[in-house]
Order: sequence, then structure tokens, then C-alpha cells
Amino acid sequence: MLANPYEVWQWRDGFDTAITTGTQDFTGFTVEATDGCVGVVDQSSSALGTTCLVVDNEQWIAGRKMLLPAGTVAAVDTAAQLIRLNRSKAQVEASPEYDPDTFARPHYLDMVAHHFAGTYNGADVPQ
Repeated sequence: MLANPYEVWQWRDGFDTAITTGTQDFTGFTVEATDGCVGVVDQSSSALGTTCLVVDNEQWIAGRKMLLPAGTVAAVDTAAQLIRLNRSKAQVEASPEYDPDTFARPHYLDMVAHHFAGTYNGADVPQ
């Protein structure tokens, strides 16, 4: 587990500047967990110091969106419009459900950060 759960909101070392500065638009990118697709990026944000992706899971879990912190991303393939996570589908599915009305509330962000910090294993997805 990470010593500081809020590190999940930061990009990992090694991503290019377009990604880490928020100039890359990820809308429409496919998101894959270590064991399969979890959805498509609906929006991305770096608001409130929480760099994250909102992923629409319509094809996997009908009617659900999830907030994925930038620290869960292992790789980004801009040419293929693909984002790879270093979390399993089960770990993503167990995360707190995204609610646009509570997104900016510290309690919700704490729940998401602690969930994903608790699933951190340090292993990256092979490219």
C-alpha cells in the first residue's frame, strides 16, 4: 500500500508532458484493466488537485461510471487511443461509484483515494 493514499491522484513517472500537464484529451479512449476492458473515458479532470478519468462502464456495468485516479494508469497509447491500468476489473468494480454531485466533496475523494491506494501493488502492466 502507498504510504500516502493521495499519490494516486498523480501521474506516474515516465509519462510525457502532454499527458501530465492535462493537454492530452482522453475522451473516447478505451480503458483496460489487467484482465480486460472496463469502459471508455467520458471525461478527464485535473480539478482540485485530483488528476483523474471518469470512465463510462456502459458495456460492462450498465449505467455506471467510475472515477479512476491518474496513479492507476500504467500506460497510455495515444495512437491506439488505449489506456492500460495496473488494476484488475474486480478492483475497479469495487471502487466507489462516481456521482457528479459528490465529485468535488473531500469525503468522496478520500474514499476513492483510499480504495485505490489499498489496491496498489507496484506492478506495471507490460507494454
